[in-house]
Amino acid sequence: MAIKVFKAKPFVIDGDTLVSWENEQPIYYRIRWIDTPETKRADDFVKTPYDESQWKWGELAKSYLIDYVKNSNCVIYVEKGFDIYGRTLIDLYRNRKAIVTNYQRLISAAGLSAAYLPFPQNINLSPRDEITIYCHIIRRQYLARIKKKGIWADPNFIMPWEWRRLKR
Repeated sequence: MAIKVFKAKPFVIDGDTLVSWENEQPIYYRIRWIDTPETKRADDFVKTPYDESQWKWGELAKSYLIDYVKNSNCVIYVEKGFDIYGRTLIDLYRNRKAIVTNYQRLISAAGLSAAYLPFPQNINLSPRDEITIYCHIIRRQYLARIKKKGIWADPNFIMPWEWRRLKR
């Protein structure tokens, strides 16, 4: 897959989703292998302490991505297919394609996302950058959990996919 650069800074939807426009059409991008907490929508209201916790961390994850994009000279991405909602799956980088600038790695280290990884036997990990990103996400999340950073310090936090399932 080719390395691409956003022509204009993309708009941040939440901590793992961006949108940009091409030919006046929105294109949605989902940053792969991470899942950030949900952000509060206009029609949401607090039912449990878990809701408030989810939204608090969701806003922090969104702010993290906003700062990541804003503080970049250029935002680089590598397309990796599509998700079930038709969004383009991407790996995201700031200024240059290198593991030290990879967004998934950085937000995992900050404790603001949970790894949402496929089983290794279900993906092609032969390209070096694939296995590198995969391992960095796991390692950085592990360290954040041990240090109780971000979501890992919150006793009311529920994994994003579990929280969404409970809201159905």
